[in-house]
Amino acid sequence: MNKPTCGVMVKTFVKIPLYLVLGLVFVVLAAALVLPLVFDPDDYRPEILGAVRKHSGRELVIESDMQLHILPKIAVSTGRIRLNNRSGFGLTPFATADKAYFQIKFLPLLSGRLEIKKIVLNGLKINLKRRKDGQTNWDNGVEQSVQRQKLPIPLTHDGAGSEPIKPSNRFLTASIMATKVDVLNTEITLEDELSGNRVEIRDLDFVIDSFLFNKGFSATIQGTLNNRRPRFRQTSTIRFKLFLNDSLDQVRIENFRWSSLFEGAMFPREFSQVELQTTADFNLNDKLLSLSDLRLNSGPISLGADLSVSWIAAKPTISGTVSLEKVSPRELMKIAEIRYPPGLGNSLESLEGKLKFEFGESQLIVRDMALLLDGNPAKGHFTVTGLGPGRTRDQPGETHESIVEFASASSQTTYQGALNFSALTLNGLLAEQIQVAFQGTPDVVRINQRVKKFYDGQFTGSVVITRGPRPSVSLSQALTGVRIGPLLQNLGGQTPIDGNLQATISLFAQTTNMDEFSSTLKGNIEAILSNGQVHGIDLLGLVSKSKATAEEGAAKPKGLSSITRFDKLDYRASATNGIVTSTLLRGTSPLFDLDGKGTIDLPNNEVSFRLNLAIKKNTLTATGVDISRLNRLRVPIRVSGTLSSLNYQIDARSVMEDPRVREATRKLEQKIHEKFGIDVEGILDQLF
Repeated sequence: MNKPTCGVMVKTFVKIPLYLVLGLVFVVLAAALVLPLVFDPDDYRPEILGAVRKHSGRELVIESDMQLHILPKIAVSTGRIRLNNRSGFGLTPFATADKAYFQIKFLPLLSGRLEIKKIVLNGLKINLKRRKDGQTNWDNGVEQSVQRQKLPIPLTHDGAGSEPIKPSNRFLTASIMATKVDVLNTEITLEDELSGNRVEIRDLDFVIDSFLFNKGFSATIQGTLNNRRPRFRQTSTIRFKLFLNDSLDQVRIENFRWSSLFEGAMFPREFSQVELQTTADFNLNDKLLSLSDLRLNSGPISLGADLSVSWIAAKPTISGTVSLEKVSPRELMKIAEIRYPPGLGNSLESLEGKLKFEFGESQLIVRDMALLLDGNPAKGHFTVTGLGPGRTRDQPGETHESIVEFASASSQTTYQGALNFSALTLNGLLAEQIQVAFQGTPDVVRINQRVKKFYDGQFTGSVVITRGPRPSVSLSQALTGVRIGPLLQNLGGQTPIDGNLQATISLFAQTTNMDEFSSTLKGNIEAILSNGQVHGIDLLGLVSKSKATAEEGAAKPKGLSSITRFDKLDYRASATNGIVTSTLLRGTSPLFDLDGKGTIDLPNNEVSFRLNLAIKKNTLTATGVDISRLNRLRVPIRVSGTLSSLNYQIDARSVMEDPRVREATRKLEQKIHEKFGIDVEGILDQLF
């Protein structure tokens, strides 16, 4: 046998592609000639309309003939189509589309199977409506089966109880398997007459790749939402991969990623961007949704969660575990328009940990809280009941200016709970064994606090915060056996006063702003300082240096330090319109007694006190320190300035009225006259 030559082999390899090309051309030409003879889309118009009527209870109108396209791909297209509304919802169509395009597989068509490869809907507009009676136009009013059924075409019934539709002379089995879907330039409008709200979704695109049961397909959704009540704008992009079984009862969504940008007064700038990702599993038979590996990031919040959602009952229930990965309570207080107390320094910076929760039937239960606040362990729980629509939602057209106003709109909401801290440091102040209990409504909040170990003593208190047009705060606090010196040292680095403090405070003020707080403060203060000492103030030294007590040749008291010691200092005061007026100021020590009165003007930051210092008879500051020359002397002292800078001054004219001082003055005048021959009688009195 002769071997093929090189030229013959070349010709053979050239002919094979040529034959393939000619074969494809022949198939295309045959399809162009034969397909219009075996398939006319309008033959199936009655069946399509009947199927839509049966499964939706609505009339589908295809305003123009359906067109069959052979090149470049086999497809069927329509012009404008509309799906009419349910009875009682007006003449506006439920949905319209400018154009519908269905790309069809050729070979299955020859064997009687209609397999759609691609669906494109352009200019889709959906009009959703809820009437004041609660009825919606998206409720079909017909029973639907969750079992997947292949739709035979033609159908034998129009779904409305009429005579069977006469079958066409062709029979196809429809399938949307392996279908790519593009829904472009979509608009969705929701008109809610019950709440007065209106939601508009514009520029919505929905794109999925090949659709196959039991195999995943990727999808992308993006668009812009405009909401009337509360007024905000949201631009979102959603991407995910979806798996759907052929029974339509198991759905899995993987790599779900949602990113949104919010604009409007309801959403503070810190929360304008939100990112969420998760994996979701739907069991439609058990009506159960599971969200695993959920991650949410927005402003000062970063958290993870594993959630379970059940909608067996009329209202869904949600439960799961939440992990707080990054939360800043300080930032949240700022966003919620809660004034951060200056005395807390750099505390409340971070909160992390885990908690479990259950939500359903208008109730939220949070339990098993295991948190770290600024690195300090905390445990607790709380319950919120009466969650539901806000009280302003029955007033169409009203808008919410902030997220706080919107969130607190429900007057039926109540909440209560407790937090326990083993230790907590606020601005350098260490508190141990802390218990905090709270309860309230959106209008009134009550917080009870107890600190079992607080600088060798204890602290208890309660705070009541009232919201509304005239918000206010009232507090009642008690300190028992607290070492005030170390407390002040940790607070500001200095110890101007020390001792064991026992105090009760009961105050009330308006809280629209700090100025109003100061000017509306009222209440009572009682404090007792035992075994105390005041640093930087030497009252006896101040007296000894006064010219009013100077005598020729007299030695000044020695051994005095810049500390004034008290056995007991008792202070009581009442506050009215921010002015704190003392009703009792009395101190005792081995050296002297002290009493006085005065005011602290908080709005103007002014301090004005008049103290009376009475030196005790035959007293010693310490062993060998004699202040007998000051015995029984009563010296008035004026205290003035601001809370951060106080001035102390002897009231010299009042001192001059002391008989012993007058006698010393006369002796001094006499010595001057004897030695210098100068008559100074009365001059020294005038100097003071």
